[in-house]
Amino acid sequence: MNATKIPSRFAPEALTEALSEAHSAKRCVRLKLVADDYTETAYNTRWDGGSRDYYYTFYFGVPTVSPRLELSEFNEGDKFGVPSGVARVTFSYFCGKECDPCIVVRYADALKFFGIEVPDAEKELPVEVVADWMDENAEFQNRRVAKHWREVAAILRKLTGVAAV
Repeated sequence: MNATKIPSRFAPEALTEALSEAHSAKRCVRLKLVADDYTETAYNTRWDGGSRDYYYTFYFGVPTVSPRLELSEFNEGDKFGVPSGVARVTFSYFCGKECDPCIVVRYADALKFFGIEVPDAEKELPVEVVADWMDENAEFQNRRVAKHWREVAAILRKLTGVAAV
């Protein structure tokens, strides 16, 4: 599935702050939800013709680790996956210009990435079903949380390719 461009305000604050320290601040990020067995290959790990990729690991859902961003030392051609509670972030320069960072998150960690806690009964449901649940239950939250839930529900539907019911 292709990455979907979303406003960076939906990414965890610790991630956007850390990326802003390492590179210039961005208004948008690209987000991709992937299966548990997803692997990616590192390319452009050295400068070549004004282009280079930086690979980061962002810990957001590991109980013993505080949310933080770390530079990953991948070599050209290394394969890597996306562990649970972790996002892989690729920050690219193309012909000397910065591109929007691409964040890869496991499908099962999508709600945790957005900072949304749902009851245990809903945690095992598919993300697109939880998006419907969020829409239905947003009215029982305060105004700010309800707005965030509705916006995230729309993003989840776009990422999974499912229309609202």
